[in-house]
Amino acid sequence: RTNPPVPKYVFWTGLSLSGQSVTDLGLQEEFERSWRRPGVLRRSVPDESLKATRRVSALFGALTAACLFFAGRRLGGTVAGLVAVVLFLGHPDAAYHGRVGLPDSMLWFFVLLALPVSWWASAAYRSFLARDPGEAGGKGALAFLGAAALAPGVVTALAVGTKLNGALAGIAFA
Repeated sequence: RTNPPVPKYVFWTGLSLSGQSVTDLGLQEEFERSWRRPGVLRRSVPDESLKATRRVSALFGALTAACLFFAGRRLGGTVAGLVAVVLFLGHPDAAYHGRVGLPDSMLWFFVLLALPVSWWASAAYRSFLARDPGEAGGKGALAFLGAAALAPGVVTALAVGTKLNGALAGIAFA
């Protein structure tokens, strides 16, 4: 079982920030062997490592809820944003993946991040087209437009780099 690399780097960062040693591939190899057998995995992985990866998942769960609120508020107002967050947080999968060290909450965040990034890129493009062609700062406007065109690709790459089904984030940019 091989996942793309983004979660490995993100979990490595979380482990490193919590003071856990991540100098060899032993933990990764043990996880690959035991991930479907929680009892075996639980005995093999140190408690502090589990806590660190769970904090990373919880952080991405919270970021996902923030993206949902932003999207709901933009599409239907503040109440819609709050309803979206409550429905998300009340779902058993959100509760589960927000408390285990698996990449699913990262995937949700990057896929949902595609919405605000696509809205921002679209607004930047419309703004670029609406400006006066003789307006000063053409290079700055072109650089901004380039960043607006690049951002959706970066978000999609992060989603795909988390899990392959993250390619669905690209639909938001179509």
